[in-house]
Amino acid sequence: MKRGNTGKLIYPFKINSCLEIKLKNGSWARTTERNFRSFVGDRRISYLNSENQYVTEPFYGPVYLYGTNTQTDSKREGIQWVDERERKILALRENDRK
Repeated sequence: MKRGNTGKLIYPFKINSCLEIKLKNGSWARTTERNFRSFVGDRRISYLNSENQYVTEPFYGPVYLYGTNTQTDSKREGIQWVDERERKILALRENDRK
C-alpha cells in the first residue's frame, strides 16, 4: 500500500531555472523547487532567454503547502508546512545526510 507523497507536484515555473529566495538578512540563496514553491517572501528566477542572455525576474506565483498541491494565502514568512511535525521530520532527515 502506498503512503505519503504519491501525487505529482505542480511547478508553475521552469524547474531548470536558478531559483532563489530572499533571506532575512537581505541576501539571496539558491533553493530547491520544493522549497521555492512553498516559500512566502521574495522569490526570483534566473534563466537564459532565447537570445542567450541571463535574465533575472521576480516571481509572484502561487505558494503551496510543502509537499502538497494545496495553495495557501499565509502571510507568515518562510516555508509553509502542513504541520510542525513535518518540518521537524524533514530537519532530522537533512541532519542524517551530513
